Order: sequence, then structure tokens, then C-alpha cells
Amino acid sequence: MAGDTQATATAHVNVALVKYWGKRDTELVIGSAAADLKEMRDALAQGNPDGVGEIAERNALGMHATMLAARPAVRYFTPATVTVLDAMLELRRAGVSAYATMDAGPNVKILCHRADADTVAAAVRAAGCPTRGGRGRSCRQVGADVSGTIVRSAPGKLFVAGEYAVLEPSSSAILAAVDREVTVSVTPADEDLVVISDLTDRPTSLSRTANGFPQAVGPRPVVTAVEVVGELLTEWALPVPQVQLSIHNGLRDHGVKFGLGSSGAVTVATIDALLVYCGVRLTTEERFRLALLASIRVDARTSGGDLAASTWGGWISYKAPDRSAVADLARRKGLTGALQASSPGFDVRQLPPPRDLAVVVGWTGRPASTSDILASDGIRNWLSARAAGSQTWSTSAMRSRRTCCSSGSSSPPEMPPDTT
Repeated sequence: MAGDTQATATAHVNVALVKYWGKRDTELVIGSAAADLKEMRDALAQGNPDGVGEIAERNALGMHATMLAARPAVRYFTPATVTVLDAMLELRRAGVSAYATMDAGPNVKILCHRADADTVAAAVRAAGCPTRGGRGRSCRQVGADVSGTIVRSAPGKLFVAGEYAVLEPSSSAILAAVDREVTVSVTPADEDLVVISDLTDRPTSLSRTANGFPQAVGPRPVVTAVEVVGELLTEWALPVPQVQLSIHNGLRDHGVKFGLGSSGAVTVATIDALLVYCGVRLTTEERFRLALLASIRVDARTSGGDLAASTWGGWISYKAPDRSAVADLARRKGLTGALQASSPGFDVRQLPPPRDLAVVVGWTGRPASTSDILASDGIRNWLSARAAGSQTWSTSAMRSRRTCCSSGSSSPPEMPPDTT
């Protein structure tokens, strides 16, 4: 189309696999991916919420279009997703600025003017989806109660643009912290670790072994956060206390997951609370690095964007470090060495938040897990065929205004190593 910026991509066979394997295309030419993020930063600097919303919607729909066009395809959309997207189009035709954004899941987050939030929420409910509203947070909440119990909170996140691009080291994403949060309280305990969460029916008690805590017991992000803090204390010849963690997850309602980064937020809040409890002072960046090292143990493919949003709060531009290099550094030089070493490519910058922007979350009634999708029969069979060498890495040429991964090397991608 005349005047349009065009891009031609030789796409990976499955962009969801890019996220979970960290592999890149053999060829990728994208003319407007970096331009999206530059436009977003300019819109934020100008205080232009409509511009922010338009770019976010274009970016998110481009990502999902790439996944739908992949072979085998990955589809997160549900009928309710499409209904909500259609409702946003109707609102804009009626003069209401409402723009949708989505991460790797079916739930729709709508960016709109604060004065229009009730109108947008009503339209989403009319589409058959319950809503949750919120504003972008400008800072993290911290505190302590009158009994001396240490209490720390961390906000959830919203990927505004670049969720998949950021998986490549040094590639950018823009995120916003939301005004819902996870709160962690620390008190003394008679056992190594007791975890009380409003998402479980009973407390979980764990004992340390020579290899750390049991892998399959308790909420893994929380347990891993406790482990890395304990290892740091040991490196510094400080005692490792027995603690009880009480967790309130404000990023879910009655166990319903909205995709606002509860795992990242609970990791950040747990580490922050434990460090304060133990009298350890770290800089903001050092706390982020410690949280990233904990998250890598849970999922080596994490970008760390959710952790950055939960650590710094507000609106941020984020570039991820090379996570494999970070993990290797920690193995070779310990956590202290990993906290102090430089991280090429890593960058976090605060961005001016739009003053007149509200976020409405439309719950489509169905959560999504990319891990579960990759375990489905169709993709598992495809992976088996690929492993046997009987399927080529087919690609499809697409015209897109947005990509979800950065340009790749000229060598063909390989299968991920066996981690069983």
C-alpha cells in the first residue's frame, strides 16, 4: 500500500518455539520493528496516550499474526478474544480511544483514557468478559508493619511492545508496572522455610538439604528466590535464617491468572523482603540481577522483563542481558561475582508515563500456557519428526509492521539440548 512502511520476514516455523528455545530465523529482514519502539518512546515523551495505544495494538497483533502464520501454527485467540477486539474497533468508530494489547495468551489488555475507562469496561463486559481496571504505577510500595515484620510489595507488569524481541540479548521492549501487586511478609520460623499463600489451602514447610530445597515442593519461584538469597548470605559468611513467608497475590482473583507477571513479582518481592530481613543492602540493579539469577533456574528462557518492571516500577525501556552468560558467570564466580560484573547489552531506562492512561483487563475465561501448547500432540509430533531429520524448517514470507524476534544468524537453528 502506498505510503506504508513494509517489512519482509522469513519467519521461524513457530514463534512460540523462539520464545522457549531462544533460537532465531536463518534470514530475517524487518524494516519497522525498531521503528515501533522508537515511535513508542517518542509518544511517551510527548505525553500522547493515543499514540502509545495505537503502536501497542499494532505491535501485539503483528506478533499474533506471525504465530498464526507459522507452521505448525500457535493460536492463543479464543472466540472471546476476537469479540473483545471487535468491541474495541466499534468503540473507536464511536470516538472512544481504546486500543488492545496482548501477550502470549488470550486475555486482552485495553489502553484507554482514564475518563473512558468505565465505558471501555462496560463494552468488554458486554462482550462476555469480566474486567479488571488499573493505572500504571510510578513506584514500588514497600513498608513494615508495627510488629517489626518485614513487608515488601512488587507490582505486576504489562508488556506494551516487544515481548518476543526482548528474548534476544540487547533487543528492546517497553513495559509498564501496574497498580496491582504481590506482597510478601517475612517473620521468624522454627523450620527452614514455611510458605503461606492465599492461593493454597495449607502452609508448605520445607527443609534444606545439601542440594537445596526439594525441587517439586512449594511455589517454585518463591523457593528459588529463597535459595539464591541463602547462597548469597553463605558467600558473605552471614547466617541463613529460618523464615516464614506470607504471600498475598493481588495479580490474581480467586486463582484466576490475568497474565500480569505474578511469578516475576513474587520473585522480586521475596528477594527484597529477605534482604531487608537479613540486613543486607543491595542496589536496585543488584536486586534485579539476583532476581534474574533466581528466575533463570526456574526457566532459562526468561527475558527478565517482568522482573525489571517489578523492580523499577513505572514505564521502562528494557534490554535483556545474555541470560546464558549470566548463569555461566554465576557458576564460575559465584553470585557475588555475577552481581558485580558488567552485563553487555543490558539496559533499563525510566520512561515518562502517560498521565491520562488507564488499563482495563478483559478476562476471556481461559488462561493459556505456552509450555502446555508446546507439549500438545501436534507440536510434539512435529518436534519428533524434526529430531529424526524427516522435516525441514519451512518458512513463510510475510509482510508485517512488527516482528517478535530480532535478525538471526545465517546458520540453521539446531534442536535444543535434552534437559531430561
